[in-house]
Amino acid sequence: MVRKCMRKLAKFVGVWILFLVVGRVAWRRLHRLYHVIHLFDPERIVGNFLGMDKIFPTKTVHKSAQPYHFKQGAVMALPESFVVDGVRMNSAEFLTHTVTTGLLVLKNDQIVFEQYYQGHSETTRHISWSVAKSFVSALFGIALERGLIRSIEETVTDYLPAMRGTGYDGVRIKDVLQMSSGVRFDEDYGAFGSDINRFGRVLALGGS
Repeated sequence: MVRKCMRKLAKFVGVWILFLVVGRVAWRRLHRLYHVIHLFDPERIVGNFLGMDKIFPTKTVHKSAQPYHFKQGAVMALPESFVVDGVRMNSAEFLTHTVTTGLLVLKNDQIVFEQYYQGHSETTRHISWSVAKSFVSALFGIALERGLIRSIEETVTDYLPAMRGTGYDGVRIKDVLQMSSGVRFDEDYGAFGSDINRFGRVLALGGS
């Protein structure tokens, strides 16, 4: 009788442990999905971009032991307005409208303007988004110089055979670096079925 009760208890505890484990995994995915859906909400976007490491899995990339530091140049004032395509725009209004969190201007490898907004500072960690493309291009230049890549005229599939049969089959590395691969990608953040939103949901829930 005691042995039978112990088996029932062990089974009950096992089911609860399984339930808690599955529930925790599901909660993490649902939590990420929630943040993906609301990632670009106007009232949340600034905070979301500051806390991406709390929403998605991340990996630390350590800085160089000898990082390059830009020197401070003669400080310039931000012009009150500027002209784009014949239209004059107020600088302050533009920065507010675009929810700019930081603006840094380099001239001759020197910092001539540096200002932060929306509660940010020079030490604030912030997701880089497409800024990373410039770093990736620089890394390809380094890889080319070191002979790790023979030529950017070679195709992506020369180095990534798994991409054969996809839209990148036969596409040159140069085309990818210049964002001229010809691969269709819908980046409409307001459309639920767009590629960028589908990518976000896969990132949150897993899959491919």
